[in-house]
Amino acid sequence: MPLTLDEYMLRTKEFYRNKGYGFNRDNMEKILSVSNNSMECHSRVFAFRVDFHFPKMDFWEMVFAVRPDYGGVTIKAFAEELNKLIGHDIVTRRSSGKRVHPTTIRYIWAREQTADAALPHFHMMIFLNRDTYFKLGKFDSVEMNLANKVRMAWFKALSDDDVTIAFCIEKGLVHFPKNPEYHFGKGDEEQFYMMLMRAAYLAKQDTKRRGEGYRCFDGSNN
Repeated sequence: MPLTLDEYMLRTKEFYRNKGYGFNRDNMEKILSVSNNSMECHSRVFAFRVDFHFPKMDFWEMVFAVRPDYGGVTIKAFAEELNKLIGHDIVTRRSSGKRVHPTTIRYIWAREQTADAALPHFHMMIFLNRDTYFKLGKFDSVEMNLANKVRMAWFKALSDDDVTIAFCIEKGLVHFPKNPEYHFGKGDEEQFYMMLMRAAYLAKQDTKRRGEGYRCFDGSNN
């Protein structure tokens, strides 16, 4: 199942041949590293794509004007908040007598910003233990499913204010693109390769403002 970096680059260029994208080799290497680490830790993996936006407010434009690197700070805060919500869920389920598997949260992220955009937006691929979570849940539900944990974690990263799930859905700052979910493990090469092609989009050169003193791409280190 594992691909070499050169194989990954070739497959990606072929997959996106009609788009004309160029891809950052170091970013592609990071995607492979995080993906392979997720499978080394968990025999079955659940991965999903999600996009994050900031409120269109003068406050956030000022924040990024003063701290261009603040997006990476927010992503780190999001991961910590999601980890807390998942940890609480696992404890709650165990206390009710259910068998629950632990999970490590792994992720990659890309910062993009078009020339006319006042604020950046972020793309992420998140990797979890499939025996802990195997789906995001209904996107219009107000129950605390995994999709809403992601929404809540993003808003908690943006502000200390207590918010409801309905509020998070209404604001629409968290977007799950079409067909965001992938399941793979040993013997599931097709889903793994499909996920890698989807994840490669995060490594494209377009709409990234490189060389301006902040990261445009990163991921978890474990």
